[in-house]
Amino acid sequence: MLVGLARDDETWRLDVLDVGHGLAVLIESDGRSIVYDTGAGWDEGSIAEMIVDPIVVQRGTGIDALFISHWDNDHQGGMNYLIARFLPRYVFTPQQDIKALPCMQGQFWWWQGLKFEIVWPPKRVSRAYNPHSCVLRISNGAHSVLLTGDIDAIAEYQLVDAIAQSDVIIVPHHGSNTSSTLALVDKVDAKIAIASVTKQGRWSLPNQEVVNRYRQSGARWLDTGSDGQVSVRFLSDELKVMTLRNPQTAAWYRQILRKGVE
Repeated sequence: MLVGLARDDETWRLDVLDVGHGLAVLIESDGRSIVYDTGAGWDEGSIAEMIVDPIVVQRGTGIDALFISHWDNDHQGGMNYLIARFLPRYVFTPQQDIKALPCMQGQFWWWQGLKFEIVWPPKRVSRAYNPHSCVLRISNGAHSVLLTGDIDAIAEYQLVDAIAQSDVIIVPHHGSNTSSTLALVDKVDAKIAIASVTKQGRWSLPNQEVVNRYRQSGARWLDTGSDGQVSVRFLSDELKVMTLRNPQTAAWYRQILRKGVE
């Protein structure tokens, strides 16, 4: 488990947890945390219970809010567990008929010095499938992250004009070729692209063409199947990337260097 990183002048951090085929992301700022997606669940337990819970407890952050990008099990299977365990004040989802706040384009608010903006979808739906995923951009003015759920190419073309450049992108749909159109990749212009995948999984993700597309745009590619948990620490003038399988990672860039490497 990757915990207890030296903080230096860290302002906030993001952890893409190693949950197999699924997604669970922790955003932490000033001793508090928000969770975006929970990983899968099953009759006897969940990724949330096995992986998310111990990390949150070890760090002592609690969970202030929970975002469920859409209603596939590999993204929301641990929702009920985390709600019962940590009692988050807010739960957001694009799915209707759920006792939660809507996740809809145009919403924004501030939390712990970070601005949260909902980029997609334009409205709630009765069943939130991949194209309806809650797309969330987080920024403190110096650094930014785009979380994309499982949006597909059609959704990307519809929302691309509303997206701003972001330093880090959580790659849509686990690096599948259903997503990550050139239009999206170019518009986001990320320095770091992170995909949540299973190593040698049955879907053969990430798709190599997608990996190449991000690399050709100048982004550094990481995925949990190869790198394990991926953590990004946002410092005042730089960001640092650490992976569970390669913890001694130096600063990735400084703001004065456009996609440069120290």
